[in-house]
Amino acid sequence: MQEPLLTIIIPAYNASKYIRGCLNSILAQDCFPQSQVIVIDDGSKDSTAAIVRGYTLRYPNIELTCQPNSGVSVARNHGLDMARGEYISFVDADDMVGAVYQNCLPYLYDTGTPFYCGDMTIVYGQCRDNGPANPLGDNKYFSRLIDSARKNNAEIAFGGKISIHGELYSMSTLLYSNDSVMDSSPETKHTLLSQSDTRESANFAVYRRDLLNKHNLRFEPDMPLDEDILFCMLATLHANRVSTVRDSLYLYNRHCGSLTNYSDYVSSAAARGMYSRAIIQRYGSFLSALAKYPQYAKTYKKYMREYCAMSYAGIRSHLRYFPLPSCNFCMAQTCQECQHNNKNLARLERGLAKLLPNRNQHTK
Repeated sequence: MQEPLLTIIIPAYNASKYIRGCLNSILAQDCFPQSQVIVIDDGSKDSTAAIVRGYTLRYPNIELTCQPNSGVSVARNHGLDMARGEYISFVDADDMVGAVYQNCLPYLYDTGTPFYCGDMTIVYGQCRDNGPANPLGDNKYFSRLIDSARKNNAEIAFGGKISIHGELYSMSTLLYSNDSVMDSSPETKHTLLSQSDTRESANFAVYRRDLLNKHNLRFEPDMPLDEDILFCMLATLHANRVSTVRDSLYLYNRHCGSLTNYSDYVSSAAARGMYSRAIIQRYGSFLSALAKYPQYAKTYKKYMREYCAMSYAGIRSHLRYFPLPSCNFCMAQTCQECQHNNKNLARLERGLAKLLPNRNQHTK
């Protein structure tokens, strides 16, 4: 059997309300016949699995596998182990692909000041009428990303997204102004990692499977939040070339009760504790990996200072064995010149050993 061009991994939990829209948007893509679509049902208690099973009967390249409820990271990792495509992409079960900016623009209003990071722009605003009536229409969402990766010999191709939270009448866009390709020079990598951090997701991108396998990149099962950001940043760190695509847009549906809105539905103390833990896990794992690339000293210093500032401001009230205040007052040009750096990195490793005891099984 010919190997697929693309593997699309969809973790799903109680997604019966959304999964048809997600799969139909993928079916509409021109590269669907060359794709392997893997839906991982994560112990759903509704009809998610039955709905997907109906699609598998009609489309042999859609696969369903079911697992006991283990979380989105385990589900994605299961999909990665099954993947056969040259490229990998992640889609959440309540999202869709192939959004058209012009179809969505009339519904975005009362926008704030745009945030710029290189050629990436984020705009936050309000949304009319719970969101666009017909946001989709681009059947080249995946193929445009893959074409960019192939043409530029890039291991990752990033697209943009349109985020809609209809219940709160909010809407945002993350768009690239140019089709571009970026290498691994220190200044370029600094910008790329800032963009990856800001993207807040491993979705709306394609990754070459050999990159993920070479570095054993997987999602961290012990992270309840920010595992997406960590995965994206580690993949970006290891990639030699990354391309960006201006017109391929992902439709990200935020809704009440989703994990991304966790802080709205638990006590503020519990939410702060969970987010503090996630910050320690994400920064700790990322800084440990970044420390192995001395050419990126500027970027290392940025994230170590950022992490220490967060620790000093409030993380240590939740995890008291993790105070890292020294970076706030450090005047060294690089962390390699700083007397506190090795101590801070050692503290990170000790903390990660407690919070992520199986970390070395997933990344290297």
